[in-house]
Amino acid sequence: MKTVRIVVSMLMVLCFGVFMASASSIVGHKIPDNYMTVLGVPMGAKKADIIRSLGEPTKTQFRLVRGEGTYILSYGGTDFYCLKGEETEDNAQLVRVILTNRDAAIVGNIAVGDSITKLAEADIFDFQPDIVNHSDTDSRKAYIFYGRYIPRSDYTSGIWFHLYKNNKGEYIITEIDIKR
Repeated sequence: MKTVRIVVSMLMVLCFGVFMASASSIVGHKIPDNYMTVLGVPMGAKKADIIRSLGEPTKTQFRLVRGEGTYILSYGGTDFYCLKGEETEDNAQLVRVILTNRDAAIVGNIAVGDSITKLAEADIFDFQPDIVNHSDTDSRKAYIFYGRYIPRSDYTSGIWFHLYKNNKGEYIITEIDIKR
């Protein structure tokens, strides 16, 4: 009986280990750095460099985002999220950009307001989206993601396109969310 318990325990540990290994594996496609550059500002840029390049933001906020201090620099419909480091405020590093209007475009000249057809025709990705989701609460909303992610976690690194189906039945980009 003791042997059976040991074998069962070992099998449980082995199964848990395999589950954890698969849950923490990164899947998807790595997005080139230039695809994650907006208004000439690359991911990883320092807060001070963004201001030096684009000028004073129209709005600046500091808030906790998932428990981490984050500076949000807004330039019209483009928000730059800079994660506060342990050094000075100016060294906060760019980790996310959200586009909510046509003030800026990404590679392929894709911007908010463009159709999913234009995104497909731009042929900027040589692979299918890594994630495709539809809203549980609104059947007209959908999301597509190109990039890397860990299944069953909130980790993503890539480009999210928030879509809305218009009256003609075509999906239109309503937001572009770029995460490092």
